[in-house]
Amino acid sequence: MTTLSGISAQPKQTLSFTLDDGSLVSMYLEYRPQQTGWFANFQWQDWRVDGIRLTASPNLLAQWQKRIPFGLAILTQGNVEPLNSTDFSNGICWVVVLNAADVQTVNGIAFSGS
Repeated sequence: MTTLSGISAQPKQTLSFTLDDGSLVSMYLEYRPQQTGWFANFQWQDWRVDGIRLTASPNLLAQWQKRIPFGLAILTQGNVEPLNSTDFSNGICWVVVLNAADVQTVNGIAFSGS
């Protein structure tokens, strides 16, 4: 697990992160005040997804786990959703990159039925 750093309160920003295999994921973030939330576009190799709302989640990208070797957890302080433009920059919310092993661990915990 790797916590992404460098997310600011700027409404539009581009970040990238490197996976364990050395490949690069590009992430475009946009804060939309009219919808009171953060949205993201992701690009990794030939896989692309646009307009995902960032919500508190153990793995926001779980539905694509058979296509991509990573996941993305959105963790929050105090069980709040990332609704404000400053939520990531002031430490109320975090974006955590999950590698394939982390995704399996999260699945085991989140979907164990207990």
